[in-house]
Amino acid sequence: MSRPFQYLVLMFCISLYSYSVADEQSDQNLEAFEKAYGEYQALAKAGYFHAALPKAQISFELGELIFGDDHSNTAALSWI
Repeated sequence: MSRPFQYLVLMFCISLYSYSVADEQSDQNLEAFEKAYGEYQALAKAGYFHAALPKAQISFELGELIFGDDHSNTAALSWI
């Protein structure tokens, strides 16, 4: 096997691994976002606004990671 081909195969394997790790992290971020946002909604609906505020902050920060700074969902989260 030629040296350039080995290098190409190695780079391909590294990129696949990186993609799977990033995808797993995205799933974990989404789960944490859904949990924090659900807790925020429940606390706010019950009138516990002071307790809901930290959950809203976590939701916003995770929303920025998941959706990006310029996404409409991130903008909507900034109002909570």
